[in-house]
Amino acid sequence: MWEVVEDRLARERTTCCAWNRRGTMLACGTSNGTIVIWCWDTRATTREFRRDEDDGERAAVLSVHWSLDGRKIVAAKSDGVVEVWDALEEDVIAVMSNVGLCSSVSFAASNASGTTVIVSPSVGRAPYVRGTSARGQKEAELPSSHDVAVTGLAVSSKKGRYVFVGDARGTVSVVDASGELRLVQSISIPDATLVKRLELCRNGKHLLAVTNGQKICGFDVDEAASDGEDVLTRMVEYESPSASRLQWSAAAYPWNGEYVYGMCSGAAHEMHVWDRASGELKCVLEGPAEAKGVVQLAAHPIRDVGIALGSNGNIYVWARKHKEDWSAFDPTFTTLVDNKEYVEKEDEFDAKPPVEKQPPRALEALDPARLPDLLKPTVNDYYTDDTDDDVLHALPIRIKPNPEVAKLMEERKAKWAKKAARKEREEREKTEAAKKAKETGGEN
Repeated sequence: MWEVVEDRLARERTTCCAWNRRGTMLACGTSNGTIVIWCWDTRATTREFRRDEDDGERAAVLSVHWSLDGRKIVAAKSDGVVEVWDALEEDVIAVMSNVGLCSSVSFAASNASGTTVIVSPSVGRAPYVRGTSARGQKEAELPSSHDVAVTGLAVSSKKGRYVFVGDARGTVSVVDASGELRLVQSISIPDATLVKRLELCRNGKHLLAVTNGQKICGFDVDEAASDGEDVLTRMVEYESPSASRLQWSAAAYPWNGEYVYGMCSGAAHEMHVWDRASGELKCVLEGPAEAKGVVQLAAHPIRDVGIALGSNGNIYVWARKHKEDWSAFDPTFTTLVDNKEYVEKEDEFDAKPPVEKQPPRALEALDPARLPDLLKPTVNDYYTDDTDDDVLHALPIRIKPNPEVAKLMEERKAKWAKKAARKEREEREKTEAAKKAKETGGEN
């Protein structure tokens, strides 16, 4: 469970963020149209993506998402343009103009290389699916249970078989995307007229719907359901008495799906924690008041760490309290709760009875159960799977030349060249003088 805010990251004004597959990189969209890539191990920025064609006032990034192979990033901007970036080459490979304002844009999980995107316009039309190429791509609108097109937002299931759609009428729909798009299930959330955010758990078995109501709704996901069976089952409602007068703005599952975290916008930086299975409120955690509310929560894919994006544009890192466990290095180490009287052991100068020497014993085989925790092999089912082969997990190190250092080195090179030329000239003059003196001495 997250307990404290351990760090704060600030780089311009952040408007949205997304983790890559393993959580080694964090992509953040900013208000000036730049996509900033953070290296999570060093907590430092490694790349900044910005189109050179952007002139004048830059459009803010409203949504950002990674492809499953970690090689592409899709971003929706406030000027109605959707860009697809090659993360390794640092170049735009596709630009979709006249898309309009989008509440979210993401890659479909059915293809790891990111050839299909799911676009969720904010106004005018329902969410739709299209290819990432600039031309010649057909748009397929996601079906709904309404007679007219209703705006909303859509996310892909873990394996890409289904697409979950939350619309502006408080309905969560399930669309089968394995073949021809067709509606298979539709659920109306009680006391809600707008679905503001959908969050899928890392393991793909749970789905959260954040609405304009007083409760956060969670569903169990059965992606292996056959035709005629419900994909979304067992709805659980999460509510908090301390937030009864506020609307929820963000929610997320941790990497293992054990808890549910929820936050409000335009209020204090408070995180409400529920038990996922029972819906029981566990605690309410307080963060820095400077955040002025939280607009997005993003849980780390494999660690018990989460990102809270404040309304002030700063990134707050939630994590567990650090607890030193020295027994992980030495199994014989014991932590003392109360003070104990120290009894000094005998040293080499104390009288000791003679001890019969024992023959050396053969080396015993190591028992895996007695190994320290740090030496035990651990397998994280959420860390990798069969599709985790050709995945870009980190960007190569790039050294940027410092103009001031380059100028200084050029001055030093010129100085060294001048000194070498002067030394060579002096040696030449000395050689000529010696030769001339020798010739003069021979004539005499």
